[in-house]
Amino acid sequence: MIQVSLDNLTLKSEGTSFQKSIPSLLGEGWELVNDFSVVYKVSRIIGGLDKQVRGVYMAPYRFTDQNLGTRVEFNPNYISVDRVSALLSHIFGAKHWELTRVDIAWDLIDEYDLTNYLIDRTRVKRNILQSSVGRLQTIYLGSPRSEKQVRIYDKFQERSDAKDTPVGINTWWRVEAQMRSSVAKNWRSEASSILPCFINVEDLSDYDRLISLAFMNGEDLSFLSEKKLRGWRSRCKLSESDLRLRLCDCFNSNLAELRQSVDLVTSKLEPSL
Repeated sequence: MIQVSLDNLTLKSEGTSFQKSIPSLLGEGWELVNDFSVVYKVSRIIGGLDKQVRGVYMAPYRFTDQNLGTRVEFNPNYISVDRVSALLSHIFGAKHWELTRVDIAWDLIDEYDLTNYLIDRTRVKRNILQSSVGRLQTIYLGSPRSEKQVRIYDKFQERSDAKDTPVGINTWWRVEAQMRSSVAKNWRSEASSILPCFINVEDLSDYDRLISLAFMNGEDLSFLSEKKLRGWRSRCKLSESDLRLRLCDCFNSNLAELRQSVDLVTSKLEPSL
C-alpha cells in the first residue's frame, strides 16, 4: 500500500503580527513557547498513550529589521486544515500571506524494503544515516537550506524507537518531498520532479552492485574515474524499479484532494497565490 498526504504547510505574512493577540490566544488553549511564540497542541495516541503534540506553531518572521511579520507552521497529519483555518480565521483575514513551505509524504507500507536499494539523484548533496549494524535508516537528498530536499527514512524503525511499534505491519518507509520558497508556490508541478530513482541492487551485476553498496554506505569512490562513474549510473538507471513511477501516479491520483486542502488554508490569501 502506498499513501500520500500533506506533511507540512508553512505560511508567512508581512505586516501581520499576532503578538498583541497572545493573551486572547492563551485563553483559547494556545501555550506560550517563549515571549513571542505560541503553540496549539493536539492529542495523538503514541505507544497506546494519549499524548499532546504540536499541532500549530506560530512565531514572528523577520522581513526587515523594522518589520516583524508572522510565520504559521502545522502538520495536516496531526491537525485538519479545517481546524487550522478556524483557529486562525482572525489572522488569515490579513493581506500579503505567502505559502513558503509544502511537504508531501508518501508512506510505503509493506510494499518496498529500501534497505537494499540504490537511491540516487544526481547533482545534489547527500547525507546518509545508518544504524549501528550498517542498515540504512535515513537519507537526505539536497541541502537543508535548499528549496528542494527529499528525505527518505525507515518509519517503522522510527515508530518502534518511540515505543509505538505498528501492529500488523512488516515494513514502513516514508518518502518526503520538502519544497520551500518559490518551489513551494509551484508544489503541484514540483513534487514529483524532485523524486530520486530507486534501484534494487539485486537487479544489478556483481560489479555494479558492489559500487552501489559502497555508494549507499557513503564510502569514498574517488578511485573511479568520472567516466566509469557515469557508466555505472547509466547502467543502474536501466535497472530502475517502478517505485518512482508509482509514487508519481499516487500523487497525481490524489492531487485534487491535496490541492483542496491547501486551497482551504490559502483561500483568504492574495488571489495571485
